[in-house]
Amino acid sequence: MEKNIKIYQKYQSHITNIESEKQKVHQIIQNIYQLYLNESNENNKDYAVQSLDEYKYVNNKFSINSGSYLRYIDTSNHKDMKLKLGGFVINDNGYSIVYKNDNRFVKLNKKHCILFVKKMYKNVQTGNAYEHLRTSIRIHEHATNYVTM
Repeated sequence: MEKNIKIYQKYQSHITNIESEKQKVHQIIQNIYQLYLNESNENNKDYAVQSLDEYKYVNNKFSINSGSYLRYIDTSNHKDMKLKLGGFVINDNGYSIVYKNDNRFVKLNKKHCILFVKKMYKNVQTGNAYEHLRTSIRIHEHATNYVTM
């Protein structure tokens, strides 16, 4: 008896070239802020370029794996598009993301966000992220209220 398993969520492919991925992230940041240049966004752009050096861009049509560390640029206010701190992803249903930051759970609508995920290297960061995710899931099972952004 054979069983077929269908995965309904789309996941982004793995990074094949780290340097090209860095260039892609820098280009995306430049493109985002170029449309709405002012002093505040110029400072936000410089901060984002510096901070997102170890991150990869994730298109909104893709789901993010649970346990990944997420940061995002909130584009809802075009005059001041800040890079947000984010947290560890608990759940991504394709339209919104639930992530854990410190001791609170945040539900984020993907509509006005440019998403970036921390690059994970084998045997370097996976152990800590996995342990943090296990703790988060246990806490998440008992939590009932979310902070919505």
